[in-house]
Amino acid sequence: MAEIIEPSGFLQVYTNQTHAGLNYKNLKEQYIPAAEFSYEENYVHPITKKKIKGSWFFDEGYEVMPVEQREPRHYCIKGRASFSFTGTNLIIRLMLDSGQGRADILIDGKKPSEVGTYGAVDELDCDLDHYAFGDGATMQYHDVTVAEGLTDGTHICDILANNKAGIYFLLGGAKIRRYEMDAFNIHGYHARATLPHNQATIRLVNTSKYAVHNLSMNIPTRYINRANGKSFPRPYTVAELAAGEQLPLLLSVDGMGYEDAADLSIGMTADYGMPLREGYPSEMREVTLLPRDKRLEYAGDWMFEELGGESLLFAHTDTLGDRVAIRTNASRIDMNIEIDWGYHYIWVDVNGKEAAGWSLHAEKRAVRTYTVDNLGYEDKLVTFSNQRQGIPSVDFRYDFGFAFVRIILRETVEIVETTGTVQSVKTQEREVILTPDSDRLIYEGDWSFGAVGTKNIHCAHTVKEFAALTLYTNARDIIVECIANWGRTPFIIEIDGKYKETQDTPDAYETEISWGSTVKQRRIQTYEGRRPPAEEPPTVKKIKIYTEKRRAWNIYGFAVEDVKLDENGKNEILPANSTRLVYEGDWRIAPIGKEGVICAQTETEGSSVSFGTTARNVEVRLKKSWTHTYYDASHFVATVNGDPAGKWNCGEHILKLENMPVGNKAINITYKVVPYQQSYTFAFSKVVLHEAISYLKKSERIPIRMTFDYIKPFGIEELTLVKNGAYVSYGTESTDVLRQDDRIPRRNEGAKEVKVMRRYPTFALNYSDKHHENLKYYDLIIVDPGTVTRKEVAAWQKMGIKVFGYVSFGEEDGVLIDPWDVKSGNRPHTDDGKGVGGYASYYNKGGNGYAELNQCLHDGLIETGEKKCLLGDAHYFTGTGCCTRVCRHDSRTGYTTWESGGKCGGGYTKKNHWKRTGDEACTNEKCPKYVPYHGGCPHYARHDGWGQDLNYTTPDFPDQNGIWGSSYINPLAPRWKEKLSTFYLRRVFGLPKLVTEKVKLKAYTSDLVGTSYIFRSSEYPIDKDEPVHLYSSDGREYRSLAYNFDPTTGAFQVEKEDVEAFGDIDAEVTVSYHVVGMAADGVFMDTLDTVDVYPGRAFQQGMAKMINELKAEYPSKHFLANRGFTIMKDIIASCSYVMFETFISEYDWETKTYYKLTDPATLAFNEEIKEQLRDLRRNHVFEVLALNYCADGPEGDELREQIAQECYAEGYLSWSANILLDDVLPPYLVKSDAWKNHIKPGNPFFGDVPAVDSGWVVRIQNEVEICSDYAESNRIWQRLPEVERDDWYEVLRFPVVGGYLEREVTTLAWCWRLELTDGRVMGFTSCDIDLLIDGETYESCTGFAPTAVSASNDLATDNLDVDGIVSSDRITEEDIFLGVYDNAKIRIFICDYEHPENHFILREGMVGKLTAGKTAFKAEIRGLMDVYQQQVGRTYQRKCRAQLGDAACKYDIGRDTVTGKVTAVRDDGSVFTDVFRADDFFTYGVITFTSGLNKGAAYEVEQSASRNGQIRLFAPPTHEIVVGDTFRIVPGCNGEPSTCKKRFHNFINFRGEPYIPGNDYAVGYPIKTGGNIVPEGQSVRLRSFEFQT
Repeated sequence: MAEIIEPSGFLQVYTNQTHAGLNYKNLKEQYIPAAEFSYEENYVHPITKKKIKGSWFFDEGYEVMPVEQREPRHYCIKGRASFSFTGTNLIIRLMLDSGQGRADILIDGKKPSEVGTYGAVDELDCDLDHYAFGDGATMQYHDVTVAEGLTDGTHICDILANNKAGIYFLLGGAKIRRYEMDAFNIHGYHARATLPHNQATIRLVNTSKYAVHNLSMNIPTRYINRANGKSFPRPYTVAELAAGEQLPLLLSVDGMGYEDAADLSIGMTADYGMPLREGYPSEMREVTLLPRDKRLEYAGDWMFEELGGESLLFAHTDTLGDRVAIRTNASRIDMNIEIDWGYHYIWVDVNGKEAAGWSLHAEKRAVRTYTVDNLGYEDKLVTFSNQRQGIPSVDFRYDFGFAFVRIILRETVEIVETTGTVQSVKTQEREVILTPDSDRLIYEGDWSFGAVGTKNIHCAHTVKEFAALTLYTNARDIIVECIANWGRTPFIIEIDGKYKETQDTPDAYETEISWGSTVKQRRIQTYEGRRPPAEEPPTVKKIKIYTEKRRAWNIYGFAVEDVKLDENGKNEILPANSTRLVYEGDWRIAPIGKEGVICAQTETEGSSVSFGTTARNVEVRLKKSWTHTYYDASHFVATVNGDPAGKWNCGEHILKLENMPVGNKAINITYKVVPYQQSYTFAFSKVVLHEAISYLKKSERIPIRMTFDYIKPFGIEELTLVKNGAYVSYGTESTDVLRQDDRIPRRNEGAKEVKVMRRYPTFALNYSDKHHENLKYYDLIIVDPGTVTRKEVAAWQKMGIKVFGYVSFGEEDGVLIDPWDVKSGNRPHTDDGKGVGGYASYYNKGGNGYAELNQCLHDGLIETGEKKCLLGDAHYFTGTGCCTRVCRHDSRTGYTTWESGGKCGGGYTKKNHWKRTGDEACTNEKCPKYVPYHGGCPHYARHDGWGQDLNYTTPDFPDQNGIWGSSYINPLAPRWKEKLSTFYLRRVFGLPKLVTEKVKLKAYTSDLVGTSYIFRSSEYPIDKDEPVHLYSSDGREYRSLAYNFDPTTGAFQVEKEDVEAFGDIDAEVTVSYHVVGMAADGVFMDTLDTVDVYPGRAFQQGMAKMINELKAEYPSKHFLANRGFTIMKDIIASCSYVMFETFISEYDWETKTYYKLTDPATLAFNEEIKEQLRDLRRNHVFEVLALNYCADGPEGDELREQIAQECYAEGYLSWSANILLDDVLPPYLVKSDAWKNHIKPGNPFFGDVPAVDSGWVVRIQNEVEICSDYAESNRIWQRLPEVERDDWYEVLRFPVVGGYLEREVTTLAWCWRLELTDGRVMGFTSCDIDLLIDGETYESCTGFAPTAVSASNDLATDNLDVDGIVSSDRITEEDIFLGVYDNAKIRIFICDYEHPENHFILREGMVGKLTAGKTAFKAEIRGLMDVYQQQVGRTYQRKCRAQLGDAACKYDIGRDTVTGKVTAVRDDGSVFTDVFRADDFFTYGVITFTSGLNKGAAYEVEQSASRNGQIRLFAPPTHEIVVGDTFRIVPGCNGEPSTCKKRFHNFINFRGEPYIPGNDYAVGYPIKTGGNIVPEGQSVRLRSFEFQT
């Protein structure tokens, strides 16, 4: 089967699950997201060989789009993307937006049209305007089929973008359709089918160009059809599913009482259409496609509306170059097209080759059927366009040509007869048959030989112009058997060089050789006039048969036959090839037509013919077939001696110049093409395909596996210990123990006990704007304020996560040199400009004990800041820089050059002698050009400082971290503490702040975006979840798509066109935005190790003092110190957390590998830090976070395990990440209490307090779950339902008691509260003493016993039967029989009789049926919803009680029921349709969808309008409504008498009381009209009374 039909030819199976956004999963597709492609920013185009430089960008979705539609995307202006795939087809998913760009696409280095079948796409187009999605279409993702019919195997796809500045190519991913199906896994619950999690939707989509017939499905009986609440028929059959249509299966499964997993696969059999194929059932079908048919592929600006008096739906466009295409195997296509005056041509291409051209010009408007025929039954892509697209038709097989089967000659031969010795010669005619391979046939040109048609008729055929065959014969009659209509032009016969007509033979026959192709006889007479007598001897003649290109489609051009002159008193005719005629331009002189008239021919504007003459009258005669009467503005212009002398339209065939002056004259006639204002309108109402279809029956199985879990309960959010731990009560937010929420789903029905759970806490860091979805798995997270929004932070905090904002305390990242160019590089902040080099005053430049990595210990710069050698050695380097062993051929910024493979000052690269890292410069003594700064000083001793090498060589530049490029700060500078407090910490601890300011636009030009206007906000980063507005100088607001901004830097870019349109080029505009305010729980203080780079005591004390003072400013916030162990004892009182980084593993930047630390010195140093932390934890409460580095993938698992166990041994919270901290994996979990196995003996941290209760994480977050009757073991905690995990272990368990938890002793009692209809309240309890609860007395009354309670989440009645003994004097048998307790309100609850304030309500309702005996009674307690189950009798009302069309109404609504299609979907939920009726005609009616996702669903109409057929529904539909969905709609009735009378003429069946008088009835009285009898047919008239309206 795989070799017969492409995968797209079978039904595709889409589910309700998505990859992202609205990208629904197809079980028959492999999806490759764009994130898995490889990208090149600079590349050489493999075809054009052009070098292209660009940049790629990535985000999680365009923020302008609705959240539910966003998908991750990669986009660029210029760039290359590549990926490999395996399969026979390829689909690319693009994001479309108005005005966006394109990209070439190659498969295995070739264009898809060169390696795939028909319809391959060689260019990907992201411009939404080039797709016919109708008015109102907005940015969206769209699947483009690139190629089908590829060879089965692995292919390489290259996507090559090269757009103009500011125009982007936007890529979503790739899809490959397959024959096999993935399993559809549904995770459900042991619950009713109404639970949303027990429901799924499958859409069977016909992506073929053929209808699917006889679809039959075997759907398991456990499925319930959500459309009608019933099981599906078995089998479930659909007679036909048209091309482009889909069939939704709305599945739901009852999971009650079944196994935990079930195979619910669906069997499916159908007949699939395919091209004509022998051996398979076949038929010839006429397929009619209306304009909105999904088989029609539109490109361009198309609209759909009813045109003309026919009231037919037309697809139409006025834009040149728009087109519509069809994939078909039809041999003939008919198209109904509108024609009118001045309409253009329509060109028909087949597989990219021109097949037909139709003029739409007509004297008046009409609709005409045009036909393109004899296309054969192969698969093809047929395109109709109002602009020439394909290869000229000379190469098209069916354009013209000649194919013959045989030639029959009636030749005369001489027969010699011998009678005795006498010989006589007689002539006789005989039939001679020449087949294509006969030696007598002489072929010229390009001919082919082979079988054609389904009957495999052998023939010779050609499609080339002037291909000919010649034979010599004396036959007077020749019959040529040719294939009819092989080409659109006839073949030409020449006999001895003269043209000869052909005609059908008197007994002409046709033999069908395939659908639409026949063999037909054509007769040739080789004689003129009457047939010569038989006795006349025939002569041998040369017969030539050939094809000639017909010029019927020429739009422009003319052909000169001759010129007539009246020179010297006589007429003279100059033929077209006369030497007196001088031609300029593109001319050819050749015979035209069957007469073979020699003409000078041109099709080129500006071509001219000139001649000199003395004639006073001249006529230039033109060939008629070469001019066009309807191109009125195309004309001929004549000049005489350079002066204008005449102008003729193309429709004229004789150009006359009369009464010219006497004498010699130079005459010039020039052809001008000046197209008049013609229309490019292309409007059609239908397309009819004459297709030959074979059918393949295929059976498939949709693999569906459903698992059923038990619905989990809610957790308890808070526990409060009371009475020395004897009881534990609920917190204020958790009083509703038996709550439920099926959206999650969560149910606490049947809750039995509460478990107190614990686990080892976790933390994570993420400094990027990616992978935030995994942060919810952690207890404490550290994020960069520039990459998050307050909305995100609030969501994490709501789940109990502590959020910390990153702030660098010891270094500061630079800013972009050009904020609008991410590749421009960074520089330090200018700020107050009072520091070194004009930068900020808080930057360092040496001092405070600073030393470079390889600086000499004896350099005076370290201790005193003096430029001298402390030993007085003459080798001391006195130039700019310090005395160091670093080579002079290196530089401070040399790392970038070294890493990119560049050369040092000595000419070496990283491959030979240049050795360095990010902060340590080259000290390679083995290098032939090694020249150290210390000049070979014998007293050199390495200081082993922390500073970057060669920092001193740039005295006007701050000290920097050589690895990260950040600048070191000085805590002793007052400005730094001020900036931390007012800028950096405000971003972390504050809320988003609204800023409105005026800014000046500046013109900006770059290769990437072209020319635009830019500005930068005064504050940043900007919260991208908060609104941003830009207003012009006169107060008008810019559209959101007119500008974009970088939230991190506050850099705005505004489109040039919008600025110019608002006139803001030299004006101030106003911008409104919110500065990020995280309102975080704490701050992560990074780069505290700067105190080791500058080990001066004053520096270190300054850093500690600054931290403690900032903590005092924010006493309620948590401070987290990253390393900085030199000053840890001075700041620990201000810290709730300490991070210990890189003490187990490290990253090698040169080899790009992770490794475990083994260096003894390093391990010893880290052990000292551990001991320091142990000492500090004896006296301070803080948590230790351990950050180490390893690979994210499986290759890092072993190292990650080692890191975790070492951290747990110390009681640290562990997290391992990649070195860039830009990814977040799910947390490494310690199962149960296994962490205890790794505790180091004697560790002082582990005393009486378990590790998980240490510090601030779990002490504040004791995690609790409620355990129900259900057999489930998943741990539940307060962060559910967002997160589930399995690393909990149980420490305490309590049974559920109403409103409190009991540990050992049970003190429970049942309580009943009755509120009778007369207002009396009665209370009873099962306790042996009376209880006072909420001020009411509950009498002791034993013997109450409730039966099973049935609870439901719908409007059904919940019932509870109660058996009781009549032991109270207040409940008597007499009162029961008298109905005293009927309909009484009842509340049943449990209380703690020792603490009556602790009680829990079990049920509230009404007393229903009550029966009593002598000593006992039985009461039925009905739920509160029981009242809504009661029948209510009819009531008098002014409006009609009947429903339109029901038995009471009796109106036949079938007369007004109409069908239609959705033409547009509005943002407010209403739809536009092609059904136009008066306003409110369908208001209160019902619309039932007959196709689309809502097929079979019915909805009530809130309002209908005549304009655009607008319909608004009362409630949103279950599924999305899309353009093209069909429906059936019946009118509605508002129940008013006037509506019934005027619209439906059905007042006789009105089921209301319209004449109920109003409040002023008392002042009205009847008017007599002839006695007290009101005449028949008249109504009672009331004076001073008006009926209510």
